[in-house]
Amino acid sequence: MKKLVSLVLAVIMVLSVCCVAAMADDEPITVTIWHTRGSGKNGDRILASIEEFNNTIGKEKGIVVTESYQGNYVNTKSAIMNALGTGDQDIIPEIVVLERAAGVPDFAIEGKLVDLTPYVEASGIDMENFQQALLGFSYYEGELIALPYIRSTPVFYYNKTVADELGLKAPETIEDMIEFGKKMTLVENGETVRYGVYMPNDPAWFIANMMWQMNSALFNDEGTRIPCLEDGCLEKALTAWRQWVDEGWFAVPVPTGVSATEQFSLGKFGAIFNSCGSMANILSTAEFEVGVCFLPYWDVPSAPTGGGNIALLKDNPQEYIDAAWEFVAFLMSDEQIALEATKTGYLPTTKTSIETDVIKELWAEHPQYQVAFDQLANGHELPWCEFKADFEDQMTIICGQLIQSKEIDVATAMQKLNEAAENIYMEYGL
Repeated sequence: MKKLVSLVLAVIMVLSVCCVAAMADDEPITVTIWHTRGSGKNGDRILASIEEFNNTIGKEKGIVVTESYQGNYVNTKSAIMNALGTGDQDIIPEIVVLERAAGVPDFAIEGKLVDLTPYVEASGIDMENFQQALLGFSYYEGELIALPYIRSTPVFYYNKTVADELGLKAPETIEDMIEFGKKMTLVENGETVRYGVYMPNDPAWFIANMMWQMNSALFNDEGTRIPCLEDGCLEKALTAWRQWVDEGWFAVPVPTGVSATEQFSLGKFGAIFNSCGSMANILSTAEFEVGVCFLPYWDVPSAPTGGGNIALLKDNPQEYIDAAWEFVAFLMSDEQIALEATKTGYLPTTKTSIETDVIKELWAEHPQYQVAFDQLANGHELPWCEFKADFEDQMTIICGQLIQSKEIDVATAMQKLNEAAENIYMEYGL
């Protein structure tokens, strides 16, 4: 049992990273990573990383890494909370992949994440080498509590084969996108067989980004207010979104259980807002040439960052935390980061990783992969906000009523959002 072995080892071992090597000749320490990576290219990649680690560094230092897919970010966060609630060290994972803004803060505030500072310093990892736009949710109260792992930015994928046939160029502005989407839409016998553009009901990413493009914000820098509710920008974006859907060229968000990327790959959407982390899957399954460009913008170009950070949980014996760090450090190497980016489409998270041959060769052969990285120049990160998840949950529900079921109009949606904000301000004493 992990807990019993740990109690014995804790007495005789120095609690440091170097102590892990001393275990090489004894029974291996087994650590587990709970993740969100599923099947396809993303699932294949984490399995390959684990296999390589176990056969090299793990074998040398007496560490075995196992993995457990926990579903999407929300499900994974819930599973971790449930595990921590048991207090059973045989259940609690050592390594976790958390959505950088909707997962990391929850566990950081509760004091559940290991301060990685001494590990990073001992391993010689240069934090300045990370893409700085990806570090917004890596620090909390002076501690380094998570590192960029499967990080992304959404891009605009489009059916280049059809676009070329229609003489259409990749859109740059929202006005360009409207014209592009209308011309990409195909109606046969009164039925829409290809919608021009698709955007999921993900206000935390896409609507928040539109606010930046309008020189507004979903949350202020202090994380205490919702400026876009007060300056009219949110109403402008929601009005446009509903209008586009009503006009018939902008697709309604697909229901749970339906894959929007699959619909795009089958040619049912002419273009789609989606994460660069889906790049490899989309390019390998689409029945046409795929074009990729920056997100169309309102007033100024902007793109949100997203994806998962990797962290270690405190509620584990020290030697297991030390062993788990060895795998995290392995994943932070330029070689692994480059392979992650080329095999999946996630961003190369360090500056030196883009100098590797594997990245250079990929970008030369498939320039679509470079688009997301270049878009980081326009990257934005949400501020830490205690009520972020609460308001975004309400946005998702209300946008669903406005866009998917169409049971309310924009005026009612804004009323509901303002009421939700006022309730949140009262609850949090703001």
